[in-house]
Amino acid sequence: MTVQSLEGRLRHLLTTKTPILLVVSDSEDRIEEAVSACLPSLPPGTELWSWTATEGLRTGRTVLQRTMAITDALNAIARLNRPAVFFFKDLHLILARDPHPWLIRRLKDLAAAFPDQGKALVFRSTSSALPEELISTVALAEDAPPTRAELLALLQEWRGLADPARPSVDSGDCFLRAALGLPFYEVRRVVRRFDPRAPGAEDRLVAELLGEKARLVNRSGLLELVPADVTLAQVGGLQNFKAWLERRRYAFSEEARQAGVTPPRGVLLMGITGCGKSIAVKAAASFWNLPLLRLDMVRLYGGELGAPEEAIRRATCWAESLAPCVLWMDEMEAGITVAGHKAEGGPASRILGYFLTWMQERRAPVFVGATANAIDLLPPEVLRKGRFDEIFYVSLPGMAERREIFQVHLAKRGINPDGIDLELVVHGTKGYGGSEIEQIVANALVVAQNEGRVVTDFDLAAAASRAVPMSVTMAEQIKRIETWVFRRAVRASPEDKS
Repeated sequence: MTVQSLEGRLRHLLTTKTPILLVVSDSEDRIEEAVSACLPSLPPGTELWSWTATEGLRTGRTVLQRTMAITDALNAIARLNRPAVFFFKDLHLILARDPHPWLIRRLKDLAAAFPDQGKALVFRSTSSALPEELISTVALAEDAPPTRAELLALLQEWRGLADPARPSVDSGDCFLRAALGLPFYEVRRVVRRFDPRAPGAEDRLVAELLGEKARLVNRSGLLELVPADVTLAQVGGLQNFKAWLERRRYAFSEEARQAGVTPPRGVLLMGITGCGKSIAVKAAASFWNLPLLRLDMVRLYGGELGAPEEAIRRATCWAESLAPCVLWMDEMEAGITVAGHKAEGGPASRILGYFLTWMQERRAPVFVGATANAIDLLPPEVLRKGRFDEIFYVSLPGMAERREIFQVHLAKRGINPDGIDLELVVHGTKGYGGSEIEQIVANALVVAQNEGRVVTDFDLAAAASRAVPMSVTMAEQIKRIETWVFRRAVRASPEDKS
């Protein structure tokens, strides 16, 4: 079958005599395979040469001696008197360091001469970053993920091996959900490992694709594929937020997409720490049955992922390639702040500019689940209507919510609530947040197990009495947050002061 994602773009660039191409991809093999597929469309006799810093220039079994140094290799391809495409596998490593002026000039000279000679130079990198002097010289191509149509055609071809007379693709949703976002060559490699005639082959294929996707995302260092293992029933309270999710239960379905329904773009959950913002994002992904990708805003600025501006661009590209999905931006104010916005020209300012544009213009169904503790640190541009569908305020739980949170954590630990005066405990924990209630249950269980008995309401009350609630330790901050929230955000829970 013909794949148009990368081969089509390379074929167009090479046949129009583009002299130097940078392909943004994680796989050398994928590029080499794509360039090879383009050769029949180029002038007869066009050869494919590869260069590495360990072997030098080679084509097939022919190796040019003394071409391992980049200077010797570039001089050699300039002298070669026949049409060829040169795949320089290690050039990006040299350009990533401080490149010598000779190298920049040599590449510019080759770019000027190659169109008349029927030559082209291709190299690979995981980033589109280039020395400024080469930006206008080098054409860019990205190895985009395969389309739904391409994946369904691959699935049909695979199924046809088992039943050539009836290669149906009517039930390919699970396969699509697992395969979307992976490079086509990776999907094809996994598919070819499974015999479609074996019992349960398709279920095992889907599981393997999901595992491969998790490994690929986590290996990128930009995002973490987090298990969405929290159901709405395991989230105590937040009834207004749950109702909001319920009304959009089918917004990411194939039927909604075909009907032209615009899926929700995102929510910002702000408020007091330890009251359930993060677990609410996990529950949203679980409820909608979408993959959950976590972006660590602190690590974004750490430097190990490269320049922050390039890192967030790659992260959003990854998220779009895996759409539909939930992009979890935990503690958003750690990376996007008013101070950074005011630092004109700095990385924080450029990240904010890129993020705001992406939030407004993105077309892929990426739902942004952002959390923030210090809402006053976020620039007003982030909070403007249109960036997020809704801004929810997560407050300290009221009495009904505390009861529900206690029930959730007791059930989670297999504690039978019979014999526990839960109303007494709930009344005695006014001002306690969800994380504090969880710790109360955990501490009570430790005491009861140490004494070889079941947990009682006395254990829970005693554990609560030893904790200082956030309503005391964060009284000023809570008051400031609630003042800001008035008429600016929707309460995630019905208002309850008890």
